[in-house]
Amino acid sequence: MKGYVQKLVLYGHKKEGSMKFNVKNKDLSSLLQIIDKLSITSMRVNRGKAKVYSAVSNKLQEYSSDEEDILKENVVIDDSGQLARQEDGNFILKEGVNVVDVNQQLLELQEETITISSGDYTNRFTDFFNWLLDCEEVFTTQEVILVDNLLEQFEEQKGE
Repeated sequence: MKGYVQKLVLYGHKKEGSMKFNVKNKDLSSLLQIIDKLSITSMRVNRGKAKVYSAVSNKLQEYSSDEEDILKENVVIDDSGQLARQEDGNFILKEGVNVVDVNQQLLELQEETITISSGDYTNRFTDFFNWLLDCEEVFTTQEVILVDNLLEQFEEQKGE
């Protein structure tokens, strides 16, 4: 029965015409670096690379904005509108704010799983991920774990 439910969900992805990939906020920057270093000669695949890069970059900007919001809520703002820092570089927290609580909020944000959607560019995403399935790039272990996670999600959505 479990496999049946998964197929229903997958058909839902296809019906919408949009691919969805789940990634943790903390992995977005690494993912951009991986995409950036790929050496692709096909224009079709490069167009897909650009769409994926743009989608990941937008999510990274959202993550950075959320991180900044947490800091603004908890850190003193100086006269120039910047987050105030001590001489050693640490932030000056507002009165009554606990550094452990701030760090916990930031850690939760890092660990949050977000969804990257292909939107109107499903064909471009497909071109890119099909290429990535067979690419011969050199990856570090951490990079290949991240890429493998995305490829697993891609293959599930393709119905393989």
